[in-house]
Amino acid sequence: MEEEVPYYDYEEGWKKRFELTIPLLLLVLVVLVLAWKMQWLCAVPGLSGIACGGTVHNVLVIGDDPNIELMLSDVGLNFNHEILMPKEIYNLRDPDYLKKYDLIILTENTGLNGEKDVLPNAFRGYLAQALVNKKFILFKAAGSKDSSEPSINGWTAGGMGEFIPVSCKTVDCRMDSHSVSQMKFMIQDVNNPIFQGYNPTEPINISGQGNFEYLPVNLVGNARSLGVIESEVGTQTLSEYGIVEGSSGVTGKTIYFSYNPSRTPTLFKNAVKYLLGGSE
Repeated sequence: MEEEVPYYDYEEGWKKRFELTIPLLLLVLVVLVLAWKMQWLCAVPGLSGIACGGTVHNVLVIGDDPNIELMLSDVGLNFNHEILMPKEIYNLRDPDYLKKYDLIILTENTGLNGEKDVLPNAFRGYLAQALVNKKFILFKAAGSKDSSEPSINGWTAGGMGEFIPVSCKTVDCRMDSHSVSQMKFMIQDVNNPIFQGYNPTEPINISGQGNFEYLPVNLVGNARSLGVIESEVGTQTLSEYGIVEGSSGVTGKTIYFSYNPSRTPTLFKNAVKYLLGGSE
């Protein structure tokens, strides 16, 4: 007759395994609490909404522009942002690298030797692929040139034209400028969230002193003007597009500033909120 195994042996083994598990569970709990408090879970797909109180977006700044970095830090939304420096722009060889970002901001400062507005042809193609159904901000003539191909002037090369709601008025995309004292920014689309809190009948203040530089542009495709910049020259009032909105694909949207948006920082921050769904 087979001898029965005493029950207390099972009970003792279970207790021993449980006692060994407790320290491991406590360690996991401590790590999770620490990760929650430090917001390490914000970048984990599927957990960002739970861990960070809502959807956390990924934002990429292309080029070295400290003003953009400063304004992003003051937007007030929960997002991760990275900067792609000029050397990295020219060294990138993975066309899928840019596709993980929800919002891409293209700055002027993209050249290796301080040259502005340039993008290598390969990167321009990568960017065009990444912008399908994504959100995009650019300003002035950012990305409109290629230092190795002088024939490229404007945004039509490499498929980027689909995502740019404007074209240069001049063949060489030449800037214009006037004294800040001559300039004012006027709202055209009073219902756009970018102008939330502003009086639609009052000019918006342009920060800084000296000259205010901007790029005269024409609207392209389905683009619509959100606001204009006006300059008083003698007895004339000259008007140019200041902020333009365009759409592409199913959910793609572009906000274009004809000037450096650091001159109207609140409008830039409102544009980021608008594109990331933080302002309706």
